[in-house]
Amino acid sequence: LNRDQMKLDAPDSRALVGLYSEYVPHLSMDLHTTHGTRHGYHLTYAPPLPPSTPVEIDSFMRASWLPSVTRTVKAATGWDMYYYGGARQARGEREGGWYTFSHQPRYVSNYIGLRNRFGILGEAYSYASFEERIAISYWLTRESIEFAYNHASEIQSRTAQADARSLIGDSLGVRAIPKRSEQPVTILMGETTEEENPISGQRMLLRTDVQIPAEMYEFGTFQPSEWEAVPAAYFVPPELTEVIELIKAHGLTTLTVQQMPQGLQTQAFQVDSIQTSERDYQGHNAQEVWGDYQPPRPADLAPGTIMVPMDQPLARVAFHLLEPRSDDGLVAWGLLNETLREGEPYPILRALSGALG
Repeated sequence: LNRDQMKLDAPDSRALVGLYSEYVPHLSMDLHTTHGTRHGYHLTYAPPLPPSTPVEIDSFMRASWLPSVTRTVKAATGWDMYYYGGARQARGEREGGWYTFSHQPRYVSNYIGLRNRFGILGEAYSYASFEERIAISYWLTRESIEFAYNHASEIQSRTAQADARSLIGDSLGVRAIPKRSEQPVTILMGETTEEENPISGQRMLLRTDVQIPAEMYEFGTFQPSEWEAVPAAYFVPPELTEVIELIKAHGLTTLTVQQMPQGLQTQAFQVDSIQTSERDYQGHNAQEVWGDYQPPRPADLAPGTIMVPMDQPLARVAFHLLEPRSDDGLVAWGLLNETLREGEPYPILRALSGALG
Protein backbone atom coordinates (compact mmCIF):
# COMPACT_ATOMS: atom_id res chain seq x y z
CA LEU A 1 0.00 0.00 0.00
CA ASN A 2 2.92 2.36 0.61
CA ARG A 3 3.92 2.10 -3.07
CA ASP A 4 0.42 2.53 -4.50
CA GLN A 5 -0.45 6.22 -4.31
CA MET A 6 -0.02 6.87 -8.03
CA LYS A 7 -1.39 3.73 -9.71
CA LEU A 8 -4.07 3.18 -7.02
CA ASP A 9 -4.38 -0.54 -7.65
CA ALA A 10 -5.72 -1.38 -4.19
CA PRO A 11 -9.23 -0.42 -3.07
CA ASP A 12 -7.65 0.71 0.21
CA SER A 13 -5.52 3.24 -1.68
CA ARG A 14 -8.48 4.54 -3.67
CA ALA A 15 -10.48 4.92 -0.47
CA LEU A 16 -7.61 6.83 1.18
CA VAL A 17 -7.16 9.18 -1.79
CA GLY A 18 -10.93 9.61 -1.92
CA LEU A 19 -10.76 10.70 1.71
CA TYR A 20 -8.07 13.24 0.84
CA SER A 21 -10.32 14.67 -1.87
CA GLU A 22 -13.44 14.85 0.29
CA TYR A 23 -11.97 15.85 3.63
CA VAL A 24 -8.78 17.66 2.46
CA PRO A 25 -6.80 17.23 5.72
CA HIS A 26 -3.97 19.67 6.33
CA LEU A 27 -1.79 16.99 7.96
CA SER A 28 -1.41 13.28 7.23
CA MET A 29 0.96 10.96 9.10
CA ASP A 30 2.22 7.59 7.90
CA LEU A 31 3.77 5.48 10.69
CA HIS A 32 6.13 2.54 10.16
CA THR A 33 9.11 0.78 11.72
CA THR A 34 12.49 0.53 10.03
CA HIS A 35 15.58 -1.64 10.40
CA GLY A 36 18.97 -1.93 8.78
CA THR A 37 21.46 0.72 9.82
CA ARG A 38 22.38 0.56 13.51
CA HIS A 39 21.80 4.18 14.43
CA GLY A 40 21.27 6.05 17.70
CA TYR A 41 17.73 7.36 17.10
CA HIS A 42 14.47 6.03 18.49
CA LEU A 43 12.68 7.30 15.39
CA THR A 44 13.52 8.83 12.05
CA TYR A 45 11.09 10.91 9.99
CA ALA A 46 10.69 12.54 6.60
CA PRO A 47 8.64 15.36 5.09
CA PRO A 48 7.45 14.99 1.48
CA LEU A 49 10.54 14.40 -0.67
CA PRO A 50 9.53 15.19 -4.31
CA PRO A 51 11.51 18.24 -5.56
CA SER A 52 8.21 19.68 -6.83
CA THR A 53 6.71 19.80 -3.32
CA PRO A 54 5.48 23.39 -2.78
CA VAL A 55 8.11 25.53 -1.09
CA GLU A 56 5.46 26.65 1.43
CA ILE A 57 5.23 23.05 2.63
CA ASP A 58 8.88 21.99 2.46
CA SER A 59 10.45 25.08 4.04
CA PHE A 60 8.04 25.17 6.97
CA MET A 61 8.48 21.49 7.76
CA ARG A 62 12.28 21.56 7.64
CA ALA A 63 12.88 24.93 9.25
CA SER A 64 10.17 24.91 11.91
CA TRP A 65 7.80 21.96 12.27
CA LEU A 66 10.11 18.94 12.49
CA PRO A 67 12.88 20.70 14.48
CA SER A 68 10.30 21.93 17.01
CA VAL A 69 8.77 18.47 17.44
CA THR A 70 12.26 16.96 17.77
CA ARG A 71 13.19 19.34 20.59
CA THR A 72 9.90 18.81 22.41
CA VAL A 73 10.11 15.01 22.25
CA LYS A 74 13.75 15.08 23.38
CA ALA A 75 12.83 17.22 26.39
CA ALA A 76 9.94 14.93 27.33
CA THR A 77 11.57 11.53 26.77
CA GLY A 78 15.31 11.98 26.40
CA TRP A 79 15.09 10.19 23.03
CA ASP A 80 16.59 11.48 19.80
CA MET A 81 14.91 11.69 16.42
CA TYR A 82 16.31 12.68 13.03
CA TYR A 83 15.59 12.67 9.31
CA TYR A 84 15.02 9.20 7.88
CA GLY A 85 18.00 7.52 6.28
CA GLY A 86 20.60 4.82 6.35
CA ALA A 87 24.39 4.92 6.31
CA ARG A 88 25.76 3.67 2.99
CA GLN A 89 29.34 2.99 2.05
CA ALA A 90 30.86 4.46 -1.08
CA ARG A 91 30.40 2.06 -4.01
CA GLY A 92 31.24 2.71 -7.63
CA GLU A 93 30.06 6.20 -8.49
CA ARG A 94 27.97 6.45 -5.33
CA GLU A 95 29.40 8.50 -2.48
CA GLY A 96 29.14 7.28 1.06
CA GLY A 97 26.75 9.08 3.38
CA TRP A 98 23.33 9.19 5.05
CA TYR A 99 20.73 8.43 2.36
CA THR A 100 16.98 8.89 2.61
CA PHE A 101 14.48 6.83 0.58
CA SER A 102 12.92 7.73 -2.78
CA HIS A 103 11.43 11.02 -4.00
CA GLN A 104 8.67 9.25 -5.94
CA PRO A 105 5.05 10.16 -5.07
CA ARG A 106 3.99 6.51 -4.96
CA TYR A 107 4.85 6.75 -1.24
CA VAL A 108 2.08 8.10 0.99
CA SER A 109 3.93 11.00 2.64
CA ASN A 110 5.48 12.07 -0.69
CA TYR A 111 2.12 12.02 -2.44
CA ILE A 112 0.63 14.24 0.25
CA GLY A 113 3.17 16.94 -0.63
CA LEU A 114 2.05 16.94 -4.27
CA ARG A 115 -1.48 17.61 -3.02
CA ASN A 116 -0.16 20.81 -1.35
CA ARG A 117 -0.53 19.39 2.14
CA PHE A 118 1.74 18.48 5.04
CA GLY A 119 2.82 14.85 5.25
CA ILE A 120 5.05 13.21 7.86
CA LEU A 121 6.60 9.76 7.59
CA GLY A 122 7.52 8.27 10.97
CA GLU A 123 9.83 5.27 11.16
CA ALA A 124 10.25 3.86 14.67
CA TYR A 125 13.57 2.06 15.13
CA SER A 126 12.84 -1.66 14.93
CA TYR A 127 15.71 -2.56 17.26
CA ALA A 128 14.07 -0.59 20.06
CA SER A 129 11.75 -2.61 22.27
CA PHE A 130 8.12 -2.93 21.23
CA GLU A 131 7.11 -0.70 24.15
CA GLU A 132 9.57 2.01 23.11
CA ARG A 133 8.50 1.82 19.45
CA ILE A 134 4.90 2.42 20.48
CA ALA A 135 5.93 5.23 22.83
CA ILE A 136 8.09 7.13 20.33
CA SER A 137 5.43 6.85 17.61
CA TYR A 138 2.90 8.20 20.11
CA TRP A 139 5.14 11.14 20.99
CA LEU A 140 5.80 12.01 17.34
CA THR A 141 2.07 11.91 16.60
CA ARG A 142 1.06 13.82 19.70
CA GLU A 143 3.58 16.63 19.28
CA SER A 144 3.00 16.93 15.53
CA ILE A 145 -0.72 17.40 16.13
CA GLU A 146 0.02 19.82 18.97
CA PHE A 147 2.27 21.83 16.66
CA ALA A 148 -0.41 21.86 13.97
CA TYR A 149 -2.97 23.10 16.48
CA ASN A 150 -0.69 25.89 17.68
CA HIS A 151 0.16 26.98 14.12
CA ALA A 152 -3.21 26.39 12.48
CA SER A 153 -3.46 29.82 10.86
CA GLU A 154 -0.05 29.62 9.25
CA ILE A 155 -0.67 26.06 8.06
CA GLN A 156 -3.96 27.10 6.49
CA SER A 157 -2.31 30.13 4.89
CA ARG A 158 0.53 28.09 3.40
CA THR A 159 -1.72 25.42 1.91
CA ALA A 160 -4.03 28.09 0.51
CA GLN A 161 -1.07 29.81 -1.16
CA ALA A 162 0.05 26.53 -2.73
CA ASP A 163 -3.49 25.79 -3.92
CA ALA A 164 -3.90 29.22 -5.49
CA ARG A 165 -0.58 29.43 -7.33
CA SER A 166 -0.74 28.52 -11.02
CA LEU A 167 2.09 26.34 -12.31
CA ILE A 168 1.30 26.85 -15.99
CA GLY A 169 4.45 27.89 -17.84
CA ASP A 170 6.77 26.81 -15.00
CA SER A 171 9.07 23.81 -15.23
CA LEU A 172 9.00 20.83 -12.86
CA GLY A 173 11.30 17.86 -12.56
CA VAL A 174 10.11 14.61 -14.14
CA ARG A 175 13.10 12.67 -12.80
CA ALA A 176 15.38 13.33 -9.83
CA ILE A 177 18.62 12.34 -8.12
CA PRO A 178 19.78 12.60 -4.49
CA LYS A 179 21.29 15.95 -3.50
CA ARG A 180 24.32 16.03 -1.23
CA SER A 181 24.41 18.38 1.75
CA GLU A 182 26.81 21.30 1.43
CA GLN A 183 28.72 20.20 4.52
CA PRO A 184 28.99 16.90 6.44
CA VAL A 185 26.43 16.46 9.21
CA THR A 186 26.67 14.63 12.53
CA ILE A 187 24.76 11.34 12.55
CA LEU A 188 24.31 9.38 15.76
CA MET A 189 25.28 5.79 15.07
CA GLY A 190 24.37 3.03 17.51
CA GLU A 191 24.87 -0.55 18.59
CA THR A 192 22.64 -3.55 19.22
CA THR A 193 22.78 -6.57 21.47
CA GLU A 194 21.46 -10.03 20.69
CA GLU A 195 18.86 -11.51 23.00
CA GLU A 196 16.30 -14.27 22.96
CA ASN A 197 12.76 -13.25 22.20
CA PRO A 198 10.76 -14.15 25.34
CA ILE A 199 7.74 -15.19 23.25
CA SER A 200 9.18 -17.03 20.25
CA GLY A 201 12.60 -17.94 21.57
CA GLN A 202 14.14 -16.71 18.32
CA ARG A 203 17.16 -14.42 17.92
CA MET A 204 16.28 -10.78 18.55
CA LEU A 205 18.33 -7.61 18.28
CA LEU A 206 17.80 -4.78 20.76
CA ARG A 207 19.29 -1.30 20.69
CA THR A 208 21.65 -0.20 23.40
CA ASP A 209 22.06 3.32 24.78
CA VAL A 210 25.38 3.72 22.96
CA GLN A 211 25.48 6.73 20.61
CA ILE A 212 28.52 7.27 18.38
CA PRO A 213 28.65 10.63 16.55
CA ALA A 214 29.83 10.19 12.96
CA GLU A 215 30.46 12.89 10.37
CA MET A 216 29.14 12.18 6.89
CA TYR A 217 27.44 13.87 3.98
CA GLU A 218 23.67 13.70 3.97
CA PHE A 219 21.63 12.82 0.89
CA GLY A 220 18.28 13.75 2.38
CA THR A 221 16.77 15.80 -0.44
CA PHE A 222 16.51 15.50 -4.21
CA GLN A 223 17.16 17.70 -7.22
CA PRO A 224 15.62 17.31 -10.67
CA SER A 225 17.80 15.60 -13.22
CA GLU A 226 15.33 16.31 -16.03
CA TRP A 227 12.76 19.08 -16.39
CA GLU A 228 9.58 19.58 -18.37
CA ALA A 229 7.29 22.56 -18.89
CA VAL A 230 3.91 22.56 -17.17
CA PRO A 231 1.26 22.88 -19.89
CA ALA A 232 -2.09 24.62 -19.77
CA ALA A 233 -3.91 21.29 -20.12
CA TYR A 234 -3.62 17.63 -21.03
CA PHE A 235 -6.06 15.83 -23.34
CA VAL A 236 -6.84 12.16 -22.77
CA PRO A 237 -8.59 10.28 -25.59
CA PRO A 238 -11.93 8.73 -24.60
CA GLU A 239 -10.82 5.16 -25.36
CA LEU A 240 -8.33 5.26 -22.46
CA THR A 241 -11.09 4.44 -20.03
CA GLU A 242 -8.86 3.02 -17.27
CA VAL A 243 -6.62 6.09 -17.40
CA ILE A 244 -9.65 8.38 -17.16
CA GLU A 245 -10.95 6.37 -14.22
CA LEU A 246 -7.56 6.72 -12.49
CA ILE A 247 -7.48 10.46 -13.13
CA LYS A 248 -10.88 10.85 -11.50
CA ALA A 249 -9.87 8.57 -8.60
CA HIS A 250 -7.11 11.08 -7.80
CA GLY A 251 -9.74 13.79 -7.54
CA LEU A 252 -8.36 15.79 -10.47
CA THR A 253 -10.60 18.39 -12.07
CA THR A 254 -11.59 17.32 -15.58
CA LEU A 255 -13.76 18.61 -18.42
CA THR A 256 -15.27 16.64 -21.30
CA VAL A 257 -14.63 18.07 -24.76
CA GLN A 258 -17.92 17.99 -26.68
CA GLN A 259 -16.79 20.14 -29.59
CA MET A 260 -13.42 21.35 -30.82
CA PRO A 261 -12.25 24.58 -29.10
CA GLN A 262 -11.66 27.18 -31.80
CA GLY A 263 -7.98 27.81 -32.53
CA LEU A 264 -6.72 25.20 -30.10
CA GLN A 265 -3.25 23.84 -30.81
CA THR A 266 -1.85 20.75 -29.14
CA GLN A 267 1.50 19.02 -28.90
CA ALA A 268 2.25 15.31 -29.13
CA PHE A 269 5.24 13.55 -27.59
CA GLN A 270 6.82 11.42 -30.34
CA VAL A 271 8.07 8.15 -28.85
CA ASP A 272 11.46 7.18 -30.29
CA SER A 273 12.19 4.19 -28.07
CA ILE A 274 10.69 2.21 -25.20
CA GLN A 275 12.39 0.18 -22.50
CA THR A 276 10.27 -2.36 -20.60
CA SER A 277 11.50 -4.00 -17.42
CA GLU A 278 11.61 -7.79 -17.53
CA ARG A 279 11.05 -7.85 -13.79
CA ASP A 280 7.52 -7.70 -12.45
CA TYR A 281 6.96 -5.25 -9.60
CA GLN A 282 3.59 -5.10 -7.85
CA GLY A 283 1.97 -6.70 -10.88
CA HIS A 284 3.45 -4.21 -13.36
CA ASN A 285 6.39 -4.14 -15.74
CA ALA A 286 7.89 -0.68 -15.53
CA GLN A 287 8.53 1.27 -18.71
CA GLU A 288 10.52 4.28 -19.79
CA VAL A 289 10.10 6.16 -23.05
CA TRP A 290 12.43 8.50 -24.90
CA GLY A 291 11.45 11.05 -27.48
CA ASP A 292 10.53 14.70 -27.95
CA TYR A 293 7.49 16.93 -28.05
CA GLN A 294 6.62 17.94 -31.60
CA PRO A 295 5.75 21.51 -32.64
CA PRO A 296 2.15 22.60 -31.86
CA ARG A 297 -0.42 21.90 -34.52
CA PRO A 298 -4.19 22.45 -34.83
CA ALA A 299 -5.98 20.10 -32.49
CA ASP A 300 -7.93 17.11 -33.73
CA LEU A 301 -9.73 15.82 -30.64
CA ALA A 302 -12.37 13.12 -30.64
CA PRO A 303 -15.69 13.94 -28.97
CA GLY A 304 -15.58 12.77 -25.38
CA THR A 305 -11.89 13.59 -24.96
CA ILE A 306 -11.12 14.40 -21.33
CA MET A 307 -9.31 17.67 -20.67
CA VAL A 308 -7.26 17.99 -17.49
CA PRO A 309 -6.78 21.75 -16.94
CA MET A 310 -3.59 22.62 -15.08
CA ASP A 311 -4.88 25.74 -13.36
CA GLN A 312 -6.04 23.56 -10.46
CA PRO A 313 -4.66 22.81 -6.96
CA LEU A 314 -3.78 19.22 -7.89
CA ALA A 315 -1.72 20.22 -10.93
CA ARG A 316 1.40 18.60 -9.44
CA VAL A 317 -0.35 15.24 -9.20
CA ALA A 318 -1.63 15.56 -12.78
CA PHE A 319 1.83 16.50 -14.08
CA HIS A 320 3.60 13.54 -12.46
CA LEU A 321 0.86 11.15 -13.54
CA LEU A 322 0.51 12.23 -17.18
CA GLU A 323 3.95 13.37 -18.35
CA PRO A 324 5.49 10.59 -20.48
CA ARG A 325 9.00 10.99 -18.98
CA SER A 326 7.75 11.03 -15.37
CA ASP A 327 9.47 8.37 -13.28
CA ASP A 328 6.26 7.59 -11.37
CA GLY A 329 3.42 8.12 -13.81
CA LEU A 330 1.35 6.13 -16.27
CA VAL A 331 4.33 5.10 -18.37
CA ALA A 332 6.58 4.30 -15.41
CA TRP A 333 4.00 1.84 -14.07
CA GLY A 334 3.42 0.25 -17.49
CA LEU A 335 -0.20 1.39 -17.53
CA LEU A 336 0.02 2.25 -21.25
CA ASN A 337 2.05 -0.76 -22.38
CA GLU A 338 -0.69 -1.90 -24.76
CA THR A 339 -0.92 1.55 -26.32
CA LEU A 340 2.67 2.80 -26.65
CA ARG A 341 4.53 2.09 -29.87
CA GLU A 342 8.00 3.17 -30.99
CA GLY A 343 7.77 5.72 -33.77
CA GLU A 344 4.24 6.74 -32.76
CA PRO A 345 2.98 9.57 -30.54
CA TYR A 346 2.22 9.22 -26.86
CA PRO A 347 -1.60 9.11 -26.76
CA ILE A 348 -2.08 11.97 -24.29
CA LEU A 349 -1.69 15.41 -25.85
CA ARG A 350 -0.89 18.70 -24.17
CA ALA A 351 -1.59 22.37 -24.86
CA LEU A 352 1.03 24.89 -23.80
CA SER A 353 0.47 28.09 -21.84
CA GLY A 354 -1.90 30.43 -23.60
CA ALA A 355 -3.02 27.82 -26.10
CA LEU A 356 -6.49 27.51 -24.61
CA GLY A 357 -7.39 31.12 -25.26
